[in-house]
Amino acid sequence: MQLSLRALENLESKYQATKKQVARIREEAAESVMTVVRSAEIQSTAFAMGVVNGRWGRPELLGVPVDLLMGLTGHTLGFVIGEEAGPHLHNLADGALASYVTTLGVGIGQKMLQESQASAQQLAAP
Repeated sequence: MQLSLRALENLESKYQATKKQVARIREEAAESVMTVVRSAEIQSTAFAMGVVNGRWGRPELLGVPVDLLMGLTGHTLGFVIGEEAGPHLHNLADGALASYVTTLGVGIGQKMLQESQASAQQLAAP
């Protein structure tokens, strides 16, 4: 079998195109994995903080809710620490802050419900 220069150039071109395509697929796969990791870190931290809040009744440290403190501290450390661990600390901090704002929202919603029930009772009273 005889290979011409044109055939070799064609093979080289196909090889380079395939190499680029494999690199792109690897990059997309890495991004997909990191999306799953990010989601798991955020949700598992929010869940853990929910358990802590439920078990110990919204504990505080120095007058600050623990989940809020963890969120703020985690983001601060995430900016200070290098690029490898920083994003993971930001994810954990986001989970803690998600727990804080969810608990805050539940409390506000419960207060609104109590107020609306009290208003309804006042209207119904003779």
